[in-house]
Amino acid sequence: EIAAAVQAALQMTGTLHLADRPPHHLSGGEKRMVAIAGILAMKPQLVLYDEPTANLDLRARRRLIVFLQQAAHTFLLASHDLELILEVCDQVILLDQGRIWAQGSPAHLMGRADLMEAHGLEVPPSLRR
Repeated sequence: EIAAAVQAALQMTGTLHLADRPPHHLSGGEKRMVAIAGILAMKPQLVLYDEPTANLDLRARRRLIVFLQQAAHTFLLASHDLELILEVCDQVILLDQGRIWAQGSPAHLMGRADLMEAHGLEVPPSLRR
C-alpha cells in the first residue's frame, strides 16, 4: 500500500523517472518536487508551500504550476512569485510585518499599484496596463 502511494505521488508530480536516483544526484528543483511527492504520498488534507518555485528551472516551474492547478488537496502558498500566485490561487492575503493588510482575488489585489507599492511589491507584469 505504501509503495503504491509513493508511486502515485511520484507520477502525480512528474518525478517517477527520479525514483531510483540518489538524492545527491538530483538538482535543487528535482529535490523539491521529490519532497512534494513524499508529502503527497501521506495523503494530507492540507499542504503548506513556502516559496515552492525557488530553485526551479522554467520547465520544473511550469510542471509545478500545472500540478498545483490540478491538485486535489487544499493548500496554502506563501510566495513572492506573483505570477505563480495569479495562476494557482483563488484568494490572496497580503501580509506585511506580520499583519494582514488586504485579502481578495489575486488579480484585484495585485492589480492595485498603490497597495502593492505601499508594501514593497510591484504589480505583476501580466497585470500591468
